[in-house]
Amino acid sequence: MVVLLVACLISFSAMPCFASQVIEEIETVEDDAKESKSIPGKIVPAKADARFLPVPIPISNPTVGTGLAVALIYLHPNREGGTTGSTMTSGVAGMYTSTETWAAGGFHDGYYWDDRIRFRASAGYGEFHLDYFGTGSDSPLKDNPLSFKAKGVMVTPRLLFRLPGEKWYLGGQYSYLGVDNVFDLSSLVPDLPDFQTRTQTSGLGLVGVYDTRDNNLWPSKGTWFEGTASAYGEYVGGDFNYRKMILKFAQYFPLPHALTFVYRLDGQFIDGKAPFYELSRIRLRGYSGLQFLDEQSVTAQAELRWNVYKKWWVLGFAGAGRIAEDIGDLTSAPGNYAGGGGIRYMIDEKRKLTVGIDFAYAGGEGSVYIQIGDWLAN
Repeated sequence: MVVLLVACLISFSAMPCFASQVIEEIETVEDDAKESKSIPGKIVPAKADARFLPVPIPISNPTVGTGLAVALIYLHPNREGGTTGSTMTSGVAGMYTSTETWAAGGFHDGYYWDDRIRFRASAGYGEFHLDYFGTGSDSPLKDNPLSFKAKGVMVTPRLLFRLPGEKWYLGGQYSYLGVDNVFDLSSLVPDLPDFQTRTQTSGLGLVGVYDTRDNNLWPSKGTWFEGTASAYGEYVGGDFNYRKMILKFAQYFPLPHALTFVYRLDGQFIDGKAPFYELSRIRLRGYSGLQFLDEQSVTAQAELRWNVYKKWWVLGFAGAGRIAEDIGDLTSAPGNYAGGGGIRYMIDEKRKLTVGIDFAYAGGEGSVYIQIGDWLAN
């Protein structure tokens, strides 16, 4: 853990230098655009505020280890007369970590027709070296996880339409995940050969969103709700028949003295037989993404942010989560707690794009996260 911490601190120390170069480049383009408007007869580029940002992203978390991702992000031009505070982004990225995990993919997050239509799509392929902790709070693998390799492809497009109430969106999404899992069984029985399975999940979902946030990358006020009800099955190309509901709710409160308070509630609920990698889970900084799996889960977390100096922020966070096989057992299930603190640097004030580092403590162990944007807004 000390090695991971030192590596992340070294990487983070270089970020302000990179950020200042990006900001200087953005401001130069914006100044050129303003100057062009003041000169009669001079043509102003239609996309003067659009930017390509090559972003090196140090990675560190308990799920995939420590490493580096490189992303090329395109910040689309702000449409004149638009009323939304959301920034449209596209990009491609690749990553590699100390666990020999690697992945590559692309994404687009678009807001069209004055935010009446929202379209999001992502696709990727990679190989992940992970640990399987079993299912349930009392799994025999809880303290002695099973190593496995997952190689697969993921595709998830989503299309939403704004309802007459203006703040509500309704639409649908398709999800596909094809995975080759190879389990290393030698930790259970020496010389036992690896166990390999090929599975895929495919599902159609109904999505509802309520969004009054002032920004989608680093909100300071507003409410965000997202609910997804998906049906997975053989009729759309999957190997498993089950239904899954995911609920997310967050509120942002601006406070005096440059403070912002945020809290978020999550619920994941499954009916049917889903593969282990699609089970409900606890999403808290400090735990591996596969550390707590079961059919039902609930999570609550809160964060206090302080804009301590110009583009610098510090924050503290805490949260708890529970998993259970049945919804009725969630109230009596053991709690899993996590907390910590972090630092953010805003590399683009206009679009509220931040980068930073979080230090989390959970289950008696510490961990480090490199974070771009708002952890609670995804």
